Amino acid sequence: MPTFIQIVMKLDLDPMKIMGFSQVVSIAGVDSPDQKSSPIHDFGHDYSIDDVLKTWTETDGLMTRFDEDLVRHVVVFRPPEEKMPIVHAVGEESLMNELLQTKGEEGLQAMIDRSETFLTEQVASSHFKALQGVPILTIESGRHVWAGGVSAVIDYTRLLLPVRDETGHMFIINFSKKIRAR
Repeated sequence: MPTFIQIVMKLDLDPMKIMGFSQVVSIAGVDSPDQKSSPIHDFGHDYSIDDVLKTWTETDGLMTRFDEDLVRHVVVFRPPEEKMPIVHAVGEESLMNELLQTKGEEGLQAMIDRSETFLTEQVASSHFKALQGVPILTIESGRHVWAGGVSAVIDYTRLLLPVRDETGHMFIINFSKKIRAR
């Protein structure tokens, strides 16, 4: 399988199509609005940056009014402390959880704590900027290593938004969406 992944990644192909799933698996609502998810694989809602921004605008940044499905696709941070990002919640379907496989809040925080100082300071700086009330949209890259040692660089968009809870405590949500692997 690692050779297969390497070939697919190098040729920038869709592994699902190569394995023949494109004719069997479909995403609910894409082919027809009434269509149910495939019993083979339920992909859930495929959120876009526009969807997240629309929800943020419609809820006036009140995190507790976000759809539960959307919350599963984001990572929530508390305001940074001493130039260190502080993890509050990790959505199980967030790109960060999928790629880093950190096993929740404690795992992600431990990974951040072990990161190089300049990286954590960059992230904290972005979080401080987002807390000023302006959405931040960037394109980022990171290396991902699969079992067996196969690795690829993942390019993704990262949207940071300031949100608050019912009591007025501020948070930052990180919604990331994979663009491509190379």
